[in-house]
Amino acid sequence: MNDGLRKKPFLDYEHQILFLEKKGLIIQDKERAIEILTKTSYYGLINGYKSMFKDPNTNRYKEGTSFEDIYALYLFDEQLREVILKYILIFEKAIKSSLSYHFSSLYGNGISEIQDISNYDYGKHKSDIQYLFRKMKGKISGRHVSPQIEHYMNVYKDVPLWVLITDLTLGETATMYRFLKGRCKH
Repeated sequence: MNDGLRKKPFLDYEHQILFLEKKGLIIQDKERAIEILTKTSYYGLINGYKSMFKDPNTNRYKEGTSFEDIYALYLFDEQLREVILKYILIFEKAIKSSLSYHFSSLYGNGISEIQDISNYDYGKHKSDIQYLFRKMKGKISGRHVSPQIEHYMNVYKDVPLWVLITDLTLGETATMYRFLKGRCKH
């Protein structure tokens, strides 16, 4: 074992509770706290949310802070992330739909049109667009081709943008959008 890890020994749930209590955290229902730790992990819950509840000078929890306070913040954060993710996914679908529609209507919808460098305004960033093309190629003929792309390649020997774009990450889609010519950015 690394000498640095000797300073952070494994603690079972009961000892994790005792450690937190020594730091001044109030734990009213120890069985419930252990149940929560088994589902969230000490590191994910305590280390993720303790800073706003601890006094930086003493490294102890502020007076009156309870385990339930930390868990409530954890749950709030989890719910907030779910809401944000929902709307990011809605935004992503709308952007991908619009991009594939406008690009395909202007230039065509096959691989050769998608990867025709003359359909982009890359300026001094030719290597960025070429990198995007390599990423696209990997999605079309790489080791982990999605079923929809595999179907199009087997049946049509080509993949339309509206299919390929479903496999692009939001970052890859943003890169494609960044380099589109002005008339394609509706």
